[in-house]
Amino acid sequence: MSKDFIFTRYLYEKEEVELALTFALLNKKEEEALFWAYELYYSGFQTDLIQLLWDIYYQFYASMNPAFYVYLLKKTTHIEEFEKDSRILGCIINNLLTRPFNLDTFTLRQMYVDKNDIIENIFKGTTDKGTTDKGTTDKGTTDKGINFELLKLFDFTQTDKKLFDQFVNYFELDNTKMKKIIYNKNIPVDTKTILISYILYHYGEKMNKRMGKKIYVQTMPEELVIYETIQVNLNCKEENKLIPILPAYKILPLVCLFPINGSQYLHLFKLKRETQDIRQAYLNDWVKYVVNTPIWIKRMEEFEEEEDYYQNFNYEPDEQKKETQDKSIQDIYNSNSDKKTWNNFYEDFNKNSFLE
Repeated sequence: MSKDFIFTRYLYEKEEVELALTFALLNKKEEEALFWAYELYYSGFQTDLIQLLWDIYYQFYASMNPAFYVYLLKKTTHIEEFEKDSRILGCIINNLLTRPFNLDTFTLRQMYVDKNDIIENIFKGTTDKGTTDKGTTDKGTTDKGINFELLKLFDFTQTDKKLFDQFVNYFELDNTKMKKIIYNKNIPVDTKTILISYILYHYGEKMNKRMGKKIYVQTMPEELVIYETIQVNLNCKEENKLIPILPAYKILPLVCLFPINGSQYLHLFKLKRETQDIRQAYLNDWVKYVVNTPIWIKRMEEFEEEEDYYQNFNYEPDEQKKETQDKSIQDIYNSNSDKKTWNNFYEDFNKNSFLE
C-alpha cells in the first residue's frame, strides 16, 4: 500500500473512497454506494475493487449470506470480463444492498487480529470517546456485552490451521469441501477472516438465527450511465466562439456528488491524512498524487503535450468553491463534541449480531 495519497479520477483520496463505499453499503444508500464503487472502477482500480468487495463481504455479509459466495465468485473470477462489462459491478452493489449484515466478523477480527483495544473495551464493559489510532480515550461504563459462549468454544488467537481443524471438528463438516472454500486462491481475503465468518455462520445456524434470502436483482445499463466519467467539451458556444461548452475547471462541481465523510466515521480509521496535509496535496500538488492512478496514467500517455493535457484535465481544485473542495478534503478531525465514536458505530449498525 502506498504511503502517499492516491487521488482518483475526480480527485478523491483512494483509501477514503474505499471506506466511503463500505459505509454507504452499511447505510444502504444505493446512489452513494454506486457512486463510490464506480469512482474506484473508472479510476482504473478494478483489481483493488474486487479485493475490497470480497473483504466487505467476509467482514459484514458472509455470516448471514453464505450462498452469496458463489454469486460473487462467478462475478469476479474473470477480471477481463469485470473490466469490460461495467454492469457487473452495479449488480454486485445492488445485491449487497438488499442483504442483511452484521458486525460480528469485523468485531472479532478487530479484537483478535488487528488488536483494536477500543473495540475490545466496548465489549468488555467500557465505552470510548476516541479513535483507534490517535488521541486519548474517555472511557466509561456501558451495558454492551458479547456472547462469551462462542469465545469459549473457539480460540481465535491460534494459528489458522488449528482454528480450521477445531472448526470442522466442532461442527462435523466435510474437511475437503471446507478447505476448497476457505483456502480458495481466488479469494483475496486473509484466511483468519474467512474462518471467523464461517464459524459465525454455522454458529448462527445452530442457534436458529435469521439468514439472508437467496434472491438476486438485476441492474439495467441505463441506471449506471450517471456514473460514467464526464469529459470536457472544448467545442465553443455559438454565441461566444472563445468559450468552451464544458471546460475542465467546470468538471468537479458537476461530478463530485457526495462528501467523502458523509458517514461521519472516517476519523475512526487510520488514514494518510493523519500525518500528511491532504489540503495542500489537493489544492496545490494534485498532479503529484495522480501519477499512480491508472486513468491518469492513460490521460498522460494520450496527451503528451502539456498544454493539451491541462486543457483537458486541469480541474483547478484550488479555484473551486469551498463546497466543491470539501467534498474531497472536508475536515474530519474537528473538535466537535458530537463527533461519532465506536459506540455510535455499534449502535448504528450492530443490528443482527450472533454475539449478543
